[in-house]
Amino acid sequence: MKESLKRVLLGVCIVLAIEAIAACGYILIKHNAKKVKEKKEENQEKIVDVDMSTYNQYLDYIELGDYKGISVKKGVPTINDVDDETVQDALEYYLDDYKEYKEMDRAVKNGDLLNIDFEGKIDGKVDDNASAQDYDIVVGSGEFFDDFEKALVGLKKGKKTELKLKYPKDYQDEDYAGKDVVFTVTVNKIQECTYTPKLTDEFVKEKVDGCNTIAEWKEKIRQEELSYLLDEAEEQVNSDLYEIVLNNAKLVKYNELIEKYPELYDESNSEIQSEYEGSAEMFGMSLEEYLEFAGMTQEDLDEEIQLSIKGKLVLASILKEENIKLTEDEYNQYIEENYEDNGFESKEEFIEYFTKEEIGKVCLMNKCYAFLVEQADVEEISYEEYNNSFEDAQLEE
Repeated sequence: MKESLKRVLLGVCIVLAIEAIAACGYILIKHNAKKVKEKKEENQEKIVDVDMSTYNQYLDYIELGDYKGISVKKGVPTINDVDDETVQDALEYYLDDYKEYKEMDRAVKNGDLLNIDFEGKIDGKVDDNASAQDYDIVVGSGEFFDDFEKALVGLKKGKKTELKLKYPKDYQDEDYAGKDVVFTVTVNKIQECTYTPKLTDEFVKEKVDGCNTIAEWKEKIRQEELSYLLDEAEEQVNSDLYEIVLNNAKLVKYNELIEKYPELYDESNSEIQSEYEGSAEMFGMSLEEYLEFAGMTQEDLDEEIQLSIKGKLVLASILKEENIKLTEDEYNQYIEENYEDNGFESKEEFIEYFTKEEIGKVCLMNKCYAFLVEQADVEEISYEEYNNSFEDAQLEE
């Protein structure tokens, strides 16, 4: 259970790191490293006035290092990098949406969809990472360890039951492997699956847009997954490259900076706190519980705030140094491509919610990424080779 939370947390931390570096706020960002237009051509177009002067006043406190001609590697996925297991998992995930369930007034059986509350205690102390409210689980799905799911069979709705169990010795999270745990479980709802769709060409033709056969659906899934991997590869290049740029830069007289401009510290602190509060809410935790789970201390938060400030000044400094401007066409194109993905019904709602200034800063950040990639020496390698090198680097750390 904790391991699945950690995987999500890793994703959250990656997002936080990117946001800290680039000060991108809450807007979903698509980093497409398109060729940067020549300045002459750019100046012929109408420019969107984005006020970066707020950050420009702090630029005496940042020293840019090398940010052009940097060498980075890019793992380029191909259709062969989408394995059959990924496709099959996607098929089963989609098919689950068409299952039908009926609420039952009986004891739990294997295969039932349950809604449960559970609290796990280790050494007599409640462990928030082994506890949840209103949690949905299909018994026998393998979502939790086997003994936990087997112990749910036979439980009845509304009855609080104590389960004395032991985590498997080979449990994926070593902190829990082999430990005794006592779960207090309450079943809120028991549902039996009354209909499971069969994967046939007829089902595909009826339910899947643009596909008439299972083979066509599998190919569509494979292509969608490849598209996702390609986008991910582009974003990874941006992230790797900007991390180098950030490390090459130097934040000077930091204590003087935040004493003279406390609003800069407060801004980054507020952004980071807000992100962590959102993540904590997603997991049903308080901010303090979430930070404890993540192993975060106040010192760690202060380091993140400093990194956020450094990233903002690096970005603003490059934009000023290279005279990077935002054209009206680029601004409008960004809104056109992103408002629906962010859950808005109209472009007007999107702009009203985020404000023109915030959107403009995100667009400028994207242009900064594009500029850096255009100036970089990007070596394309196989997707497998890149992932292996990443895993090796993680092991070395």
